[in-house]
Amino acid sequence: MNVVLIIFNRPDLTARVCEAIAVARPDRLFIVADGPRDEAERLKCEHVRSIAEKMSWPCEVHKNYSEINLGSKKRVTSGIDWVFTFVDDAIILEDDCLPDPSFFPFCEELLERYRNNPEIGLISGTNFVPRWLPSTCSYMFSEYGGTWGWATWRRAWRLNDPELKRWPPLRMNGWHYKAFSTKKEAEYFRAIWDDILAGGSHVWDYQWFFCRKVNNLLSVIPAENLVTNIGFTQDATWTTDETSYLGKLHRQRMKFPLRHQLNISLNHDYDVKYFNRVILGYRLSFRRFREVITNTQTYRRLLQKIPFAKKLKQNIDAFVSWCKSEKGGMPIGSDEKARLPPCMGYDLEDEARELITVVRANTMLTYERLVTLYQQVVYCENNGIHGAYVECGTWKGGAVGLMALANMKHSTSRRHLHLFDSFEGICEPDADVDGARALEDMRSVGGGTAGRLIPVKNFYETHCGGLGTFEANQMLLEQNIGYDPTYIHYHKGWFQETMPVCAPHTGDIAILRIDGDWYASTKVCLEHLFKHVVKGGFIIIDDYGYYEGCRKAVQDFLTHEGITPYLNHIDAPARYWIKN
Repeated sequence: MNVVLIIFNRPDLTARVCEAIAVARPDRLFIVADGPRDEAERLKCEHVRSIAEKMSWPCEVHKNYSEINLGSKKRVTSGIDWVFTFVDDAIILEDDCLPDPSFFPFCEELLERYRNNPEIGLISGTNFVPRWLPSTCSYMFSEYGGTWGWATWRRAWRLNDPELKRWPPLRMNGWHYKAFSTKKEAEYFRAIWDDILAGGSHVWDYQWFFCRKVNNLLSVIPAENLVTNIGFTQDATWTTDETSYLGKLHRQRMKFPLRHQLNISLNHDYDVKYFNRVILGYRLSFRRFREVITNTQTYRRLLQKIPFAKKLKQNIDAFVSWCKSEKGGMPIGSDEKARLPPCMGYDLEDEARELITVVRANTMLTYERLVTLYQQVVYCENNGIHGAYVECGTWKGGAVGLMALANMKHSTSRRHLHLFDSFEGICEPDADVDGARALEDMRSVGGGTAGRLIPVKNFYETHCGGLGTFEANQMLLEQNIGYDPTYIHYHKGWFQETMPVCAPHTGDIAILRIDGDWYASTKVCLEHLFKHVVKGGFIIIDDYGYYEGCRKAVQDFLTHEGITPYLNHIDAPARYWIKN
């Protein structure tokens, strides 16, 4: 048995994990240690190393110690690279991952069973979904797979891409929309990988997941959780939220002999629950809290109603200051929220990037869509394409905000902005026309599929990071950007209800941007607004390549109108054409 222990500067945690390893008595122990960040930390690092080196059983020990601080990305990656110069497989633990004794034979048996199987890339010791009811087998297969106690082979690890060199061309081709079963997953991980590529996140595990995803490698997930992360403390690198339920998952004992799976097939239900409950639940909760309290009007109104408001206000003001500091992170509009991928060679890209940062927190559009939209507005401003800028489906107003900023930068006269949205959420798709992906996204939150014009509860909260309210749109456009409110027109309601009444009053349209998702929503926008788009104006369809219903609505409309425009490709989902 080959065990890898990755350590740094936490002696108490390291001692507990070492005790668990000693029970397993591996034949070979590989100790990977990062170096201190300053002289004050050097003694702690040396103490941790001395703890890890105390073996109470005959064992072949290999040490790889860095004298300088490499950080988790370089140290973990380089350490595992080094391990696989010696052995073909390994069980890997970090200093805060405390395994049950059954974790080791579980990994050891499955390492041997799937040693030469190219479909399996990782054996995880964690099952992050509480109260999950597995099959009668001892494990299942997942696209995910936690790395708080895990095992793999040299054959899989050699495929790792720590610098994400393969990501930019795959991103441009829209690979992520095909690789994930839901749009929310595709766009979540797109943002993560963009952030890493831009140098924003110094992690290693998201790259390892990218490698497995690209190479179609599944993970083994135990039916019982076998590892507890004991490192949810304030001095941790990543797991600093001491209240997180992930730090309170109990270790269970795996029963032997293992009940093996007869066939290798993905457990899709587990993956849906894992993404929604664990990844979105853990990653977004603190961010949403910070967004709420950094909205000063919101919390000041709240404080007026609370008897102990003065003391609470002092605490929140201190926290807001911390959020806005370099250490604190990301209030709305800050650098972390607005972090962008590397430049891709677009015209006007530097200019666009500067303004995109203003609206980044208020839009779900990809970088490609935002830069292209900016170019389209500038083209209209510089080439006399007159008319209003119209968006159907605004969420929090980011796309309209970018059009407003481009107008303010390139023209002395303001254009009318028309925002069509329910501001209550998304309505139901129609099972007859909107396609499997729309229905799957809807069913994941328990929504209906009868096409009713009612807001689906929790759809935006689950898929998109919150509801796009009227107030969010108004604050961005009128207060943050400062666009003249006499030129802003909000049309609140379902498209099927507002279009017949409001569309005749928009006047000429230079840019019509439709983000209607479903067949009926997209088609009614085209039917009522396309006639107002001027010659040379742009029609942008946000979800053409993603939702079947959206694509069918466009095709049916174009067929009915007897026109066959060339649909320009922005990214995998989005298309546009120019009216002539």
